[in-house]
Amino acid sequence: MKYLSKKSPSGYSLIELIVVLVLIGMLSAIATPLLISTIMKTQLKTSAKELATTFRYARSQAISTKKPYYFYVDLDNSSYWISSDVENAESEGTFDAETVRKAATNIRSTSKEIMIKKVDAALSTMNEGIVEIPFYPQGNTINVIVYLEKRNESNSDRNYEIHLDEITGKVKIIKR
Repeated sequence: MKYLSKKSPSGYSLIELIVVLVLIGMLSAIATPLLISTIMKTQLKTSAKELATTFRYARSQAISTKKPYYFYVDLDNSSYWISSDVENAESEGTFDAETVRKAATNIRSTSKEIMIKKVDAALSTMNEGIVEIPFYPQGNTINVIVYLEKRNESNSDRNYEIHLDEITGKVKIIKR
Protein backbone atom coordinates (compact mmCIF):
# COMPACT_ATOMS: atom_id res chain seq x y z
CA MET A 1 0.00 0.00 0.00
CA LYS A 2 1.32 3.30 -0.93
CA TYR A 3 1.17 6.13 1.47
CA LEU A 4 0.59 9.56 0.19
CA SER A 5 3.04 11.89 1.80
CA LYS A 6 1.94 15.37 2.33
CA LYS A 7 4.82 17.73 2.02
CA SER A 8 4.58 21.02 3.78
CA PRO A 9 4.94 23.90 1.36
CA SER A 10 8.42 25.34 1.26
CA GLY A 11 8.93 29.10 1.42
CA TYR A 12 6.76 31.89 2.74
CA SER A 13 3.49 33.25 1.55
CA LEU A 14 3.14 36.73 0.16
CA ILE A 15 1.19 37.84 3.23
CA GLU A 16 3.99 36.75 5.57
CA LEU A 17 6.58 38.65 3.52
CA ILE A 18 4.48 41.81 3.51
CA VAL A 19 3.97 41.63 7.30
CA VAL A 20 7.74 41.31 7.85
CA LEU A 21 8.49 44.24 5.52
CA VAL A 22 5.92 46.44 7.30
CA LEU A 23 7.46 45.58 10.67
CA ILE A 24 10.97 46.41 9.40
CA GLY A 25 9.67 49.73 8.01
CA MET A 26 8.02 50.65 11.31
CA LEU A 27 11.14 49.82 13.32
CA SER A 28 13.38 51.87 11.03
CA ALA A 29 10.94 54.82 11.19
CA ILE A 30 11.24 54.76 14.99
CA ALA A 31 15.00 54.19 15.12
CA THR A 32 16.11 56.84 12.58
CA PRO A 33 15.21 59.96 14.64
CA LEU A 34 16.83 58.42 17.70
CA LEU A 35 19.99 57.71 15.72
CA ILE A 36 20.13 61.25 14.31
CA SER A 37 19.64 62.74 17.80
CA THR A 38 22.47 60.59 19.16
CA ILE A 39 24.77 61.67 16.34
CA MET A 40 24.03 65.36 17.07
CA LYS A 41 24.77 64.89 20.77
CA THR A 42 28.05 63.21 19.89
CA GLN A 43 29.04 65.98 17.45
CA LEU A 44 28.33 68.68 20.03
CA LYS A 45 30.30 66.88 22.72
CA THR A 46 33.18 66.26 20.29
CA SER A 47 33.29 69.95 19.32
CA ALA A 48 33.40 70.94 23.00
CA LYS A 49 36.25 68.51 23.66
CA GLU A 50 38.20 69.71 20.60
CA LEU A 51 37.85 73.32 21.69
CA ALA A 52 38.94 72.47 25.23
CA THR A 53 41.92 70.51 23.89
CA THR A 54 43.00 73.50 21.80
CA PHE A 55 42.77 75.72 24.90
CA ARG A 56 44.99 73.26 26.77
CA TYR A 57 47.45 73.16 23.88
CA ALA A 58 47.71 76.98 23.75
CA ARG A 59 48.33 77.07 27.50
CA SER A 60 51.01 74.37 27.36
CA GLN A 61 52.73 76.11 24.42
CA ALA A 62 52.80 79.40 26.33
CA ILE A 63 54.36 77.68 29.34
CA SER A 64 56.91 75.64 27.38
CA THR A 65 58.06 78.44 25.04
CA LYS A 66 57.91 81.09 27.79
CA LYS A 67 56.06 83.54 25.57
CA PRO A 68 52.38 84.45 25.30
CA TYR A 69 50.11 82.47 23.03
CA TYR A 70 46.78 83.77 21.84
CA PHE A 71 43.63 81.80 21.21
CA TYR A 72 41.27 83.37 18.69
CA VAL A 73 37.57 82.60 18.31
CA ASP A 74 35.76 83.81 15.19
CA LEU A 75 32.13 83.90 16.28
CA ASP A 76 30.84 84.72 12.79
CA ASN A 77 32.36 81.57 11.23
CA SER A 78 32.46 79.30 14.34
CA SER A 79 36.19 78.81 13.85
CA TYR A 80 39.22 79.10 16.12
CA TRP A 81 43.02 79.06 16.00
CA ILE A 82 46.07 79.83 18.10
CA SER A 83 49.00 82.09 17.39
CA SER A 84 52.10 83.36 19.14
CA ASP A 85 52.92 86.00 16.55
CA VAL A 86 50.95 89.15 17.26
CA GLU A 87 53.84 91.61 17.48
CA ASN A 88 52.72 93.37 14.26
CA ALA A 89 49.22 94.08 15.56
CA GLU A 90 50.43 95.17 19.00
CA SER A 91 53.20 97.42 17.69
CA GLU A 92 50.69 99.63 15.85
CA GLY A 93 48.61 100.04 18.98
CA THR A 94 45.47 98.69 17.30
CA PHE A 95 44.31 95.13 17.01
CA ASP A 96 43.28 94.05 13.53
CA ALA A 97 41.71 90.62 13.91
CA GLU A 98 41.32 90.03 10.18
CA THR A 99 45.06 90.51 9.63
CA VAL A 100 45.76 88.00 12.39
CA ARG A 101 43.25 85.55 10.84
CA LYS A 102 44.90 85.79 7.43
CA ALA A 103 48.30 85.05 9.01
CA ALA A 104 46.95 82.02 10.92
CA THR A 105 47.91 78.61 9.57
CA ASN A 106 45.84 76.03 11.44
CA ILE A 107 42.27 77.34 11.54
CA ARG A 108 39.79 74.82 12.88
CA SER A 109 36.01 74.98 12.59
CA THR A 110 33.15 73.31 14.33
CA SER A 111 30.87 71.11 12.23
CA LYS A 112 28.13 72.78 10.17
CA GLU A 113 25.47 71.88 12.74
CA ILE A 114 27.40 73.31 15.71
CA MET A 115 28.04 76.99 16.42
CA ILE A 116 30.07 78.97 18.90
CA LYS A 117 27.24 81.18 20.17
CA LYS A 118 29.08 83.67 22.36
CA VAL A 119 32.16 84.23 24.50
CA ASP A 120 32.19 85.82 27.94
CA ALA A 121 35.72 87.15 28.36
CA ALA A 122 37.14 89.65 30.85
CA LEU A 123 33.74 90.94 32.04
CA SER A 124 32.31 91.45 28.53
CA THR A 125 30.15 89.31 26.27
CA MET A 126 30.93 88.97 22.57
CA ASN A 127 28.30 87.66 20.13
CA GLU A 128 30.09 88.47 16.89
CA GLY A 129 33.53 89.19 15.53
CA ILE A 130 36.85 87.74 16.64
CA VAL A 131 37.77 87.32 20.30
CA GLU A 132 41.40 87.18 21.46
CA ILE A 133 42.16 85.09 24.56
CA PRO A 134 45.74 85.36 25.86
CA PHE A 135 47.67 82.56 27.56
CA TYR A 136 50.67 83.81 29.49
CA PRO A 137 53.99 82.01 30.17
CA GLN A 138 53.00 81.47 33.81
CA GLY A 139 50.00 79.40 32.66
CA ASN A 140 47.35 81.95 33.54
CA THR A 141 44.80 83.58 31.23
CA ILE A 142 41.67 85.71 31.53
CA ASN A 143 38.37 84.42 32.87
CA VAL A 144 36.52 83.00 29.82
CA ILE A 145 33.34 81.06 29.09
CA VAL A 146 32.69 79.82 25.53
CA TYR A 147 29.14 78.71 24.67
CA LEU A 148 28.57 75.95 22.11
CA GLU A 149 25.16 74.95 20.84
CA LYS A 150 23.36 73.26 17.99
CA ARG A 151 22.55 75.64 15.12
CA ASN A 152 18.91 76.73 14.86
CA GLU A 153 18.08 75.26 18.26
CA SER A 154 18.95 77.82 20.94
CA ASN A 155 16.59 76.35 23.55
CA SER A 156 18.12 72.90 23.34
CA ASP A 157 19.17 71.07 26.47
CA ARG A 158 22.27 69.83 24.65
CA ASN A 159 24.49 72.90 24.97
CA TYR A 160 28.01 73.04 26.37
CA GLU A 161 30.06 75.69 28.14
CA ILE A 162 33.86 75.66 28.18
CA HIS A 163 35.23 77.50 31.23
CA LEU A 164 38.78 78.81 31.58
CA ASP A 165 40.05 79.62 35.06
CA GLU A 166 41.95 82.90 34.98
CA ILE A 167 44.49 82.00 37.65
CA THR A 168 45.37 78.42 36.76
CA GLY A 169 44.37 78.42 33.07
CA LYS A 170 42.59 75.09 33.61
CA VAL A 171 39.77 74.12 31.28
CA LYS A 172 36.42 72.68 32.35
CA ILE A 173 33.59 71.47 30.10
CA ILE A 174 30.07 71.87 31.48
CA LYS A 175 26.92 70.44 29.89
CA ARG A 176 23.92 72.68 30.43
